[in-house]
Amino acid sequence: MNIVNRRRAKRTLCVHAVIILSIVAALAASHERIDGGQKAKAAEPLPSRVLAFHAQNDRAMVPRIKVRPAVNSPGLYALPACYSQQDLPAEEPTSVTFEFCGDGGAQLERMTWTAWNPQSAEGQGIFSLNNCQPTCVEGTWLRYPTQIHAAVPTPAQPDSGCPPDTQFYSQLILAFPAATPNSDGQGINSQYGGLPAITFSTEPNAESAKVIGQPTCR
Repeated sequence: MNIVNRRRAKRTLCVHAVIILSIVAALAASHERIDGGQKAKAAEPLPSRVLAFHAQNDRAMVPRIKVRPAVNSPGLYALPACYSQQDLPAEEPTSVTFEFCGDGGAQLERMTWTAWNPQSAEGQGIFSLNNCQPTCVEGTWLRYPTQIHAAVPTPAQPDSGCPPDTQFYSQLILAFPAATPNSDGQGINSQYGGLPAITFSTEPNAESAKVIGQPTCR
């Protein structure tokens, strides 16, 4: 009996050993399949929507630099008036000392503008004139509503002391819808828009115009 029992015990151990080995082999095969699947997944290319998402995020991280197109400055256009280094030319002024720069005996005041461009300027205001009677110090200021037309811009003289991009309208017309000035050489010499007018020019040889000096900023 003992011999029989020992044989049975050996057979049982052998069976158990075979079962254990089978289980170990199955587990090993399972791990290999898992590892192989993970490697295969890692080798597959990413879907296009995922790549697009990453590309969009990458672009968002790059700083964007705005480049402004080059713009050529048209320069500054001004009336042919009296200026200095403390009172430089400006576009669409509301008042200027005009013609008599030494004593300020003529002025354009309360000006407003409907057009101001490289070709011409259109506006209205008050032409104020000192009649210098009996003297310019004691004189009376005469004021005339006027329509203003300026045209034919020309560059400032090189020695004028004005900013280099300044252009002065060389023709200035003051048209009077009501009273007209007739003293101190301010006689009517033209018409503009059907109104009596005084035409001024900075050109020394201008015809039918009252010649005024070239503007300076000294």
